[in-house]
Amino acid sequence: RKATQMGLWIREGLEIGLTKGQARYYANLQALTKADPNFLRTLGIEAAKRGVNPDDMLNLIGIESSFNKSVINKWGYGGLGQVGRNERKALGLPVNDGEFKQLLENNTASWQLSNVLFPFLDMKLRQNPGVKKDGNVTLAEMYAFWGSGHATGDPNAIHMARGGKRAQ
Repeated sequence: RKATQMGLWIREGLEIGLTKGQARYYANLQALTKADPNFLRTLGIEAAKRGVNPDDMLNLIGIESSFNKSVINKWGYGGLGQVGRNERKALGLPVNDGEFKQLLENNTASWQLSNVLFPFLDMKLRQNPGVKKDGNVTLAEMYAFWGSGHATGDPNAIHMARGGKRAQ
């Protein structure tokens, strides 16, 4: 049933003109917001407090985690924003990957925004005080200080090619 629903959302994404990759993100976002109806509202509130465009946060979350709230990669980066072990320790969150994954699974995506993702952003903003010169954070600035491997600043860039090699 869940796979059928995801397939329908992917098809819907393709029908509105999204690429296959974008359609998968669209389906994942649909599933996340269905499970947590407050997600987009919480994202908007938290982003506004910091002068961040909520669309930029959605873009970052899509790239970092494909909207999978409890994903942990083999290097220990986990959650919607792929927060690493050292950053989790600094935020008072579990450093152990299994414990962190359990925490993410047991809480909503909205909880994660307020207790992991935006506190991580706050930490990065404190470490990079020149970023908010005009009171706002640009997408390029956010990518650069997030520590993302996608720090091109170009929201239309293709970051990875098939096989995991950097796109030229």
